[in-house]
Amino acid sequence: MHRRVMRYIVAAGLIVPSFAASAQDLGVQGTAAFNAIWTGTATRSDGFTLGEHRFSGRIAVRVGPELFVGASVGSLQSFVGITLDGTPLPNTTDAEQAAVLGSAYVQWYPLRRTSAFVRGGAGYAHTTTSYPSGSFIYMDSHVRATATVGLGLDVPLHDHLAATVSLDYTRLLGGEIGRELKASLLAGMGLTIR
Repeated sequence: MHRRVMRYIVAAGLIVPSFAASAQDLGVQGTAAFNAIWTGTATRSDGFTLGEHRFSGRIAVRVGPELFVGASVGSLQSFVGITLDGTPLPNTTDAEQAAVLGSAYVQWYPLRRTSAFVRGGAGYAHTTTSYPSGSFIYMDSHVRATATVGLGLDVPLHDHLAATVSLDYTRLLGGEIGRELKASLLAGMGLTIR
């Protein structure tokens, strides 16, 4: 009887700390975000235009006390006026731009007493631009490299749940024509489990 009680105590001593540790930190985090997107084209004079609201997702693992490494995927879509060397063409319909983006990123929480973070990463974008020309619709499709930087804040809601607000800038490299996407600015609001 005494040995059985001791076994239970030892087992509890091994199990309880592991549960306590997991309650403090899961070691992974996942975010689903709803984004307002501003996009810019390869023609500098176009500036940024508001695109459609889209979702994105992130998952990351802890590699240091305040450091996570992860991957993200998302999409965007917008419409932009057709231009020639920055000059809008008359009697033309907007070009439709769409992209699916994926990246690897590093996210760092520099201030331990707050949940503010900065992040940066690199990845790819599969971009598609369709635009009318006379009675035809032309389509350009490319896979391009991307570079991303961002910042944000996790606002705790529960033990492992936080509301996340973020702002990310993505530069799409290698835009060939004026109507192609060159950059996007994403203002996001999401939920994070960590």
